[in-house]
Amino acid sequence: MAPSHELRKDINGHIRERLEREGRIHGPAFQGQRLVSQGFTNAEKALPANYAPGEVVSFHRQYKRIGIEKGDERRVVEVDPANGKVILEGPNGNLKKTVGWEPEKIGSRSGGAEVYKVEGIELRAGDRIYWTRNDRGLGLFNSRTAEVTGVKGGRVSFLLEDGRKLELE
Repeated sequence: MAPSHELRKDINGHIRERLEREGRIHGPAFQGQRLVSQGFTNAEKALPANYAPGEVVSFHRQYKRIGIEKGDERRVVEVDPANGKVILEGPNGNLKKTVGWEPEKIGSRSGGAEVYKVEGIELRAGDRIYWTRNDRGLGLFNSRTAEVTGVKGGRVSFLLEDGRKLELE
C-alpha cells in the first residue's frame, strides 16, 4: 500500500527494474497511455479552475443538451474559469466540434463524471496488471489481474486470472 500515486509509481519502478534484471519482464515493449483518477470530490469537480488541458473527463450518464453520451471520454482542450466552462474535444477527438461544458451546472455535483490525468505506460511480457474499471463487454472487472504474455505489432496479449486469453490494441 502506498499513500500517494507518486510513491506508488516510484515503488513500482524499483520493482520493475529488478524484474527486468532477473529476466522476468522481457521482450519488445508496448508504449501506451493509461488514465489515473484525479480523485476529485464532487465539489472539486464542479470548479472549472481544477481542470487542466490534457486531462480526460469520463461521463457516467448521458447529457443530451451538450451532446454527451454515457461512457464518453473527452479530453480537456481549454479551461475558461471566468465563464465557468471547461472546453472539451468533440466526439472522436474532433477539435472542430468542441463542447463548452459547465461542470458546476451539469454532471459533476451528482457524480456523473470522473476526471483523469493521462500517464504513459510500458508493457512487456511478464508484466502483471490489474483492471481498475469494469468493462463488461470484454468481461473485465475491477481489481482482477492479468499477465502480459506478449507484445507484437501494436497489440498486447494477456492471460487473465480466470484462464481466458485476451488481445488488445
